[in-house]
Amino acid sequence: MAIGIITTRVVDALNPDKKDIFLWDTGLPGFGVRVTTGGSKSYMGEPWRLHDIRRTVATGMQAPGIRTAIIEAVLNHKSGTLAGLVGVYQCYDFQKEKRAALELWGRHVEQLTKAVWWLK
Repeated sequence: MAIGIITTRVVDALNPDKKDIFLWDTGLPGFGVRVTTGGSKSYMGEPWRLHDIRRTVATGMQAPGIRTAIIEAVLNHKSGTLAGLVGVYQCYDFQKEKRAALELWGRHVEQLTKAVWWLK
């Protein structure tokens, strides 16, 4: 069953009597919880794919204002801003910009991992 955002209050309120309950978070796709009739709780995540990392990086690079052309260059895309004739005539490789974008992204990921206690 899909619900809104799974919170501690929601999970603690679940009390299955005849069969286990599975809830999927609609705010965080792929995340869910299972509560058994015995009361034990286990959190679940759908398997991720390599493409999920590409999407996460592309989305995350937008927040600090990295230009779309640079994000596409990091992902080795030839769509959008560099498609068609533009891609034929403008052959600049964006090496310096890609390095700066990836270093910024790396610092962001490093900050995230410092905030998560089980990764220390």
